[in-house]
Amino acid sequence: MPEPAPTLIVSADDIARRLGVPRPLDPDDEWLIEQAIAEGQAGLEAYLGRPVAPRAYTDQHVRRYRYPGADEWRLSETPVQSVTTVTEETDADGDPTGLYTVEYIAGLDGANDPDLAPLRRYVRAAAIYSPEVRAWFKRVAPELARQITNLSVDGQSVTYSDTYAVPPGGGAGAADGVGQVPPLSSCDRWRIAGRRVYQRPTPLGPGWWPCRDWAYEWPYGGGF
Repeated sequence: MPEPAPTLIVSADDIARRLGVPRPLDPDDEWLIEQAIAEGQAGLEAYLGRPVAPRAYTDQHVRRYRYPGADEWRLSETPVQSVTTVTEETDADGDPTGLYTVEYIAGLDGANDPDLAPLRRYVRAAAIYSPEVRAWFKRVAPELARQITNLSVDGQSVTYSDTYAVPPGGGAGAADGVGQVPPLSSCDRWRIAGRRVYQRPTPLGPGWWPCRDWAYEWPYGGGF
């Protein structure tokens, strides 16, 4: 079964509009641009160590926290956008275990959150400067895809360069500033430092007090 297409935080129509290319796009052209967007977005997610668009997740053996001021669920992915389904887990005898399976939607909302504009800016630039999109741009809009870099009036010679020539040193992330390719470091605010290995809190059995991030054993037994 093929994997579902990723949710893109930048649209192919947005890329075409910024490049001044007539719309609507041909389906093959739209597909090509979307592939470039997906590749740039995948690179950004690898750098940040987290998805930049909400995805569906399922966590099993989740404890429900009911005391005031605490999160109701301690889930592995954040930020949680919504909880879809909660199923109470049972043991071999059909008795409740006190744990739950939670299906939920989580992740940064890179397409819509105004504060995440730097993420969209990077993905947009990564797509525009990709070899596939630059070649497509020169094919469908050759006059827009080039700019004059040298003009000799007497000799009547003109030298052109690509409008979106790759900056010295590589592609997206090689330069900085307005109108240039933003570096990955422009998105560091949302990067998970040192990445992460999530370990769910150990389920607390009878006689344990689940009212803090760490477990405290009630000295007199019996629990609450």
